[in-house]
Amino acid sequence: RTVDPFLNSGRSRDLRSGGPPCSLLAPSSGPSGSGRPCSSSTDPGRACRAARMAQPSAVRFVLPLLLAFSSCTLALAATTPKAEWHISNSGAWEDESCDTVCKNYDQRCTETCWPATVQGLKVAMEAESPNPCSSVETGPAAAWHPAKDPETTVCYWQTDSSYLRCPEKPATLATQAAIGKCLRRLCPCVPASALVADDRGRTPAVDCGLGANNALPAPTSPRPDASATPAPTPAPTSAPAAPAPGVAG
Repeated sequence: RTVDPFLNSGRSRDLRSGGPPCSLLAPSSGPSGSGRPCSSSTDPGRACRAARMAQPSAVRFVLPLLLAFSSCTLALAATTPKAEWHISNSGAWEDESCDTVCKNYDQRCTETCWPATVQGLKVAMEAESPNPCSSVETGPAAAWHPAKDPETTVCYWQTDSSYLRCPEKPATLATQAAIGKCLRRLCPCVPASALVADDRGRTPAVDCGLGANNALPAPTSPRPDASATPAPTPAPTSAPAAPAPGVAG
């Protein structure tokens, strides 16, 4: 009897149509394919249906899940606001708070991105082009840190403040300010929409640009204003003297 050579090669003829062979392994319609496409409209034979059913079920179910996960990951990355680090005194040459610095860029300072380590500040500054710091060091503690020293151009990280840091202003020495050298704050700024809370009081997570380094817990209390003068206490009013007995008022 005649043996169909396609049976030994992993192929089968469409016996009802008498047409060319259809691949049992993988349907293909391009020049690199080994047979006709397994389409019910062009090849209704059993061999083509068998080829479609031979596709592993794991591929049919896992692949859509992987695609959905990739889409969610890309969407999350696209919606996570990223902090931009700006340096003060871009032209004012005076002591500025980070609230003022960020406002100059139509942004707002965020309290959630102050680096917890000097390494975190190094990573943030190395991402800037050009890097505003000749080097980044721990330095002496100051409420307005991180900031750039006007003499050495070194950026210092360490702070001694547990209060809100965005409103802090540096305290440049008068001798330095007289020659146009001011302490320059390094400020994490985000779009205003990144600080808007949802109906549960939650604000979006921010990419602070610190790499794998943590940020400090965000402070919540403003610094007490030591210069505020309390309102004077009103002078007590004396009550009128009671009339003597038997005397008409």
